[in-house]
Formats: sequence, structure tokens, C-alpha cells
Amino acid sequence: MSSDVTACIWYFIVIDDIWTINEWETISCAFMDSAHGSRILTTTRNLDVAQKTGAVYKLEPLSSDNSKELLYRGLYGGKGKCPNDHPDELTKKILHKCGGVPLAIITIASLLHGKPRDDWSQVYTSIGFESGENKEVDNTRKIILFSYYDLPCHLRTCLLHLSIFPEDYKIDKEVLIWKWVAEGIVRDEPTDNNFVIVLDNNEHHTSPQNKARRIAVQNGVLEQDNHLAKTQMPQVRSFYAIACRISVMPSLSSFEALRVLDIGGYARSMIFEGGHHHLEHIGKLLQLRYLGLSNIHISEVPEEIGYLRFLQTLYLESHWIEELPHSVGLLSQLKCLHAQSCYRHLTVPDWIGNLTSLEELRLDEVESPNFPEELRKLEQLRVLCIRFPDPEDVSRSRALLESIANLKKIQRLELICDCDSENRF
Repeated sequence: MSSDVTACIWYFIVIDDIWTINEWETISCAFMDSAHGSRILTTTRNLDVAQKTGAVYKLEPLSSDNSKELLYRGLYGGKGKCPNDHPDELTKKILHKCGGVPLAIITIASLLHGKPRDDWSQVYTSIGFESGENKEVDNTRKIILFSYYDLPCHLRTCLLHLSIFPEDYKIDKEVLIWKWVAEGIVRDEPTDNNFVIVLDNNEHHTSPQNKARRIAVQNGVLEQDNHLAKTQMPQVRSFYAIACRISVMPSLSSFEALRVLDIGGYARSMIFEGGHHHLEHIGKLLQLRYLGLSNIHISEVPEEIGYLRFLQTLYLESHWIEELPHSVGLLSQLKCLHAQSCYRHLTVPDWIGNLTSLEELRLDEVESPNFPEELRKLEQLRVLCIRFPDPEDVSRSRALLESIANLKKIQRLELICDCDSENRF
């Protein structure tokens, strides 16, 4: 919103979760005192920031009754459903330590839910509550940390993996699951230290620690003089670049153990400059299980992709790719193929039937007359989402439906007609 606009209108604007005074000073430049009675409401967890923005209203902690109501809602679905054998004295101790902080109460309720009541005392004593000046903050942090360590090992690993995404980033559940499959992450023992190195636009992109197995670059810029671009990464298993502008990145030949390569982000902010040369040496990533390229400026996928014999997921979403190379048909272990071009029809050659391990297939275009016959060979298919250009071609439509009927394991089917983007079934 420009200052010209805010100067002549009445407005009420809410700005949530400001972290620093510098952020507020930058934001506040956009607003002018128009003398029209406009208001700005800000929220922050930092008292210094609150005092800088104007008059401060400090939220009081929940009352004892409201704290108990919130705890019971998390444990039993409401106070009225509380059983007669509920341990009242222990509940008072727990709520006292929570200090009326909703996050602490909700977290400990989810932690205790489903546990035998005999174990509740052990949970309470294991957390190790603080009693200093910032005891509410410290205790909330300890409750959250304890709930993390109370998770099974495989869920801890999954939770840690989510740190590769920027805050408030929309995560595609199905794509995320394929990434976990590629890393074998449900079988990994989590090593909390060096699990992932996250580099964002607020940091100097120094060379990652030698023990880092995952690197995530978020909301940043990788320029020619960047240290990361010149770093050898023999130990890195996963490399993510999310919502970034990339003019140069580490040579793919420097990744000797890479299992996941995911480069993508917001359509307007993600630029992969220079295109094809960034995928040079892609055929040397022999351990690669997941390859994701979305919203990036490349016009073709290198033929060398056919060397990735262990690849399980190929996720392509580009405005410029027109055709998949024939070498993709050599990927015998491919389980998920997502190929979509937003502005052009992405043509799939006749080799699709070679991918007999496919469980999920999403295609932007299926003009090949042999596609129905090729589709019949994909007996492991569970998810099928395709666009076909001419539903008026009765013989071809019948052949397609007959092939789909042959897919005994299909669970989700989406057919989109070119004549009408809303025409799907």
C-alpha cells in the first residue's frame, strides 16, 4: 500500500507477530497519519517492540478456571467429559507451572492425552520446570521440548525435516511424503545436531559444517561470489532451494551422496538463471531418489537423467519444458512422475509404459495415440491425473477408459478435458 493511498483513506490494519524494532520501522514507513481516525494494531512477543509501536496492551495469562477448561478440552474434549478418577491435585501443579500460557497448556494436554494416568506424575517431574523471572517462557519451552523427545524416533525425524521450509510456506502433503520416501527418512535415526543447515536471506551463506547432511536455502539469493556455490559437499544427502533467486549453485558433481535435489518455490520469485547449465552433471547423481524442479527457467531436461537408475520421484513443473526426454523411460524404479508445463503443452513420448513401478502419474498432456495402450501396462498405479485434448474422439476415449478399468490398484482418478478447465471427473 502506497503512502499516497493511506493519506486519503480511513484504514484499520492488523500486523501480526513483529519480531524486531527494525522490522517495525521499515513497515511503519508505508503509513501516514491522515487524521482520519485510522488505526494500526500490531502483535509481538517482544515488549521493546510493543513499546516502540505505540500504546501497549499486555495480554494477561488465562485464569485458573479458563486454564483448567483448556486442559480438559485437550484431554477429554471438554470439562463435562472429565472422568471421576481425574487426578485433581496433579492437575493443579501442572497448570501452576504452565502459568496460564495457552501454548503450554495445549502442548502438555496433547502430551498427556492417551498416556496412562500412572505416568502423568513421571511426565511432570521429568520436564524440570524453572522458577526464574521468565519462568512462564522457560517452562513453555521445556514443555514443547519434552513433547518433542516424547515422540517416536521416526516422527521426530519427520518433524525435524520440516525445518527445510520457510515460515508460513504452504507444504504439499503428497510431495512431502515422496521426499521422505526418497530419503528413507522414516527409517532414519534422528541426529538433532547438524540434521539440517538452514540458510536464509538474513544470514551470511558461509560454508556449511562438514557434518551437515541436509542443506536448505530459503528466501535467499545465491550469487557468483557465494561461498556455498564453491563448496564441496560429499556428505550432503539433501539440497533444497526454496523461493530463491539462483544465479549459481554448487556443481552437481560435488554431491557424491545426494538423495534429494529440490529446487523450486514461489512462481514470481523463483528464478533459475541460465537454465540448462545448472543441471550439468545431473547424470552423476547415482544415489538420487527425488528430483524436484518447479517454477524454474529451463527449457529441457537433460538426456543424462536416464542414468539415475534409483530415482523414485520426478517432479517437474516449468513454464518452458515442452517434452520429456526418452531417457526417462529407462527409470525402472520411478514411482511418482509429475510433469506439468503451465503455458505450454508438455508432450510425453510413447515410452510411458516402460515405467512399470509407477504408483502415481500426473501429466499435463497425453496427445500420443498409443497412450491408452501404454497406460494399461502400469499395473501398480494408485493415482492418475491426466489432461487429454479431445474428449469428442469417441474411440480414443473408449480406449482410455478401458485401460483405466484395467488398473486394479487405482485409488484416485482425475481426468481433465482441454475444452473446459472445469470439465473433470
